[in-house]
Amino acid sequence: MRSPLIALLLSACASLVNAAPASVESVETLLVLTKAQELVDSANSNVESSIRQGMLAAVGGTELNAEQKELLEALPPKLVAAIQPEFSWQVLKPDFARLYSESFSQEEVDGMIQFYKSPLGQALIAKMPSVLNRSMQLTQARLGAAMPNLQAAVAAAIAEVKGKR
Repeated sequence: MRSPLIALLLSACASLVNAAPASVESVETLLVLTKAQELVDSANSNVESSIRQGMLAAVGGTELNAEQKELLEALPPKLVAAIQPEFSWQVLKPDFARLYSESFSQEEVDGMIQFYKSPLGQALIAKMPSVLNRSMQLTQARLGAAMPNLQAAVAAAIAEVKGKR
């Protein structure tokens, strides 16, 4: 009884090892079909807003003077400008293509291409940006709600470290 089971497992492992890696061309087709560039561009356009919201959450209910408000307002565009070159589609596309090629076999990529060409796949592609955007909003709201607890935990940890000197 063990022998057929071992043979089956060895056969399954061999088929995994022999699975052809996905071609660059098929991965690029998949990336176009799934509108990966549009998703990246959309995410990039939301970065400044996310940074701004995070900074506002970090200062919480702290009353800021005019100079502090001005500095807070000027910082997000500077941060975006600093990181944006590394997050352009031209920079990310080769990394995404390599990641997909390393992660999926040709058979899997072909199956995904077939799925994303279907009406269900197209519906997923059309609705996913909204789902991701709303997910980020939910996450940011939760982070804002958690901020007082996080600040208290950090303050307690600092106090504990100072107490052990």
